[in-house]
Amino acid sequence: MAIPPGQSQSKTHTIPVVCFKNVRKTFGNQQVLRGLSFELQPGEISFIIGRSGEGKSVTIKHIIGVLHPDVGEIFINGELLTRAPETSWIRARKNMGLLFQDGALFDSMTVGENVAFPIREFEQLTPKELSLRVESLLDLVGLPGYGLARVPDLSIGERKRVGLARALSLNPSLLLYDEPTTGMDPLISELIDSLILEMQKKIPGLSSVVISHDIQSVLRLADRIFFLHEGKMYATGTPTEFRANTDPIIQQFITGSLKGPLGQPIA
Repeated sequence: MAIPPGQSQSKTHTIPVVCFKNVRKTFGNQQVLRGLSFELQPGEISFIIGRSGEGKSVTIKHIIGVLHPDVGEIFINGELLTRAPETSWIRARKNMGLLFQDGALFDSMTVGENVAFPIREFEQLTPKELSLRVESLLDLVGLPGYGLARVPDLSIGERKRVGLARALSLNPSLLLYDEPTTGMDPLISELIDSLILEMQKKIPGLSSVVISHDIQSVLRLADRIFFLHEGKMYATGTPTEFRANTDPIIQQFITGSLKGPLGQPIA
């Protein structure tokens, strides 16, 4: 049975890495988030899923503070940031890494310069220290010796790895993946899945949040799944709990059937 949204299964009463309480967000006449509540526990791979337009990307933008709720509260590592000054959000963001869907790399920079970009912005390192940091990050994602490579010469998989190295450049404890496998062929999707698991094993205490439509990746990788429906957290649970859940909306989403209460193709 899935856990009701907003309730934690943790028996050690750990502080959630992310906590939303009754978050609402409206754009014009469109209500996107309608009282969204949930908790993401530290050290887990959490997948936020749902149909297109249900508010997944809006949710991740609230986590990083690009958007702010009309109503409700957002806590990051126990700190209330809903109406906090931008300086507080900047401090919180330094502890986050974001892997964009397309990698968002600068084609005019080398691979090493791309990875070094956030470090130059936030830290004061000597050229040697910076070089060693970049080399270490590229080695971490399986691209040793790629520092001088040109971005346009990289494969899709290599671009993803460089983007991941840059996302990890400030040693974040929270790593956010925004639709990492969308539009990718099965081999690249499997590579990205492997990278997500590999980072979770290599970096102690890392918490990962993945926005995804790829139900196979979700069921294979997730420690916990969060299903958004009509702007609220409809259900949460482990992959085993989701497979066993007989709710027709959950089952239609998992199977991708055109028939069911959702009434339209699953994006």
